[in-house]
Amino acid sequence: LSLKKDSETIASNVKTVQAAVKEERQKRECWNCCGDHFAQQCKSKPWFCKKCKTTGHRERFCEVAKQRRTARNGSEGRSSRQNSDNSRNRGKKKTMRSSGKHVRGVKIANATAEVNSTRMYVEAKVNQRPVSFLLDTGSDITLLNEDVWRSTGSPKLENTNVVVKNASGSSMKIRGKLWCEFEIKGSRSEGYAYVTPHNSLLGLEWIQKNEDMSYYMRMMVADVKAGQNDDVATKFKKAHPELVGDVRPVFKACRPAPHDAVEAVEKELDRLLEMKVIASVTHSEWAAPIVCVRKSNGKLRMCADFSTGLNKALESFDYPLPVPEDIFATLNGGAVFSQIDLSDAYLQIELSDESKKMVYNRLPFGIKTAPGIFQQVMNKMVSGLRGVATYLDDILVCGRTEQEHTENLLALFVRVAEYGFKVRIEKRSFAKPEIRYLGFIVDKNGRRPNPEKIDAIKSMVEPKNVGQL
Repeated sequence: LSLKKDSETIASNVKTVQAAVKEERQKRECWNCCGDHFAQQCKSKPWFCKKCKTTGHRERFCEVAKQRRTARNGSEGRSSRQNSDNSRNRGKKKTMRSSGKHVRGVKIANATAEVNSTRMYVEAKVNQRPVSFLLDTGSDITLLNEDVWRSTGSPKLENTNVVVKNASGSSMKIRGKLWCEFEIKGSRSEGYAYVTPHNSLLGLEWIQKNEDMSYYMRMMVADVKAGQNDDVATKFKKAHPELVGDVRPVFKACRPAPHDAVEAVEKELDRLLEMKVIASVTHSEWAAPIVCVRKSNGKLRMCADFSTGLNKALESFDYPLPVPEDIFATLNGGAVFSQIDLSDAYLQIELSDESKKMVYNRLPFGIKTAPGIFQQVMNKMVSGLRGVATYLDDILVCGRTEQEHTENLLALFVRVAEYGFKVRIEKRSFAKPEIRYLGFIVDKNGRRPNPEKIDAIKSMVEPKNVGQL
């Protein structure tokens, strides 16, 4: 697998990819709103059927929906991806696969998880038939919906001793396993799909057989682009820096920008305005002068000097930042590393309406509570992920093997996409044997100081007397 190639495709917007593959889908009719999608993907309010007094389908679909429910509750068990009740009853699954003396856990993370707009779907072909799979990098195996299997002529299934159980301990029905040819984004391979009444789900077993891994990256990662209206991470509450009791607003006059930076400042202001990070106002009680800093890539970082008043008026937010020892403990044993940096990290956090009156529309650099607020969000986002460490907007992923590293990296990208964050592609580094992090070089042997950080100390002249010391 190569995670290094085609970084431009990795930067493609998620919505662009989904729009491109939508044209390949077969015509469908939603039982709930009659739109061109499955009922489980419908965002409309569940329709109340006057015939059977249940929700989830129109009257015209009542009889077939009733037949499906009856069949699903029978001994053979049957379901349809069109049934909206099916999507609401889905939860996390875990399976155990046993063969002779060998037993290993098979995690089915989203086999019955509730479908929402952040879930990633992949269009594939199974034995030449188009199938829409829910992408789940937490699942080892691939599930194929029972109705899709029937539509291909019900090819003979092999027996399997895989047992899939939901969170409550109830077993999911597995009819058998099907050896089939599949094609994903032009890449063909073969593998087992496990036929089930539940939704089709694309697991790691098939993902890892696909050479074009950048396709999945492209679905999960998008670079921040000016003019987008959805550059805000939305899976958490809006940040709300608190003021200390009754404080008087501080309005400071602007400072003149350096002459050689005026054009760059104007461009940066236009960019932030387009991204809706800032907005034009006719009056404000709070104001702070700007400070311009050149970044390592030559671009301008424009911050407000909130030390002129606002920082003194803010309540402290004492959320602890991770210490290096804890981060390196997470990376212990890793042999393959990737490094990801969030683009305009703080500016992806939206502020409450009350806080917007004091600063920007998004969390700005320079206010004293920003690091703690952002680190709290990052810790929540990566919680439960294996081999992932984060220090503010800098994320490091590791694995003991290439396969483990790939699994951990894909799981992170799914989480990043679910939270709505965007990644800065020019600062990413994939599948490296060593990586520079927090002033150290980290590899499979552990960590050592980065020579670039200690050159100044090494070049110091040895003191010869007390005065030089």
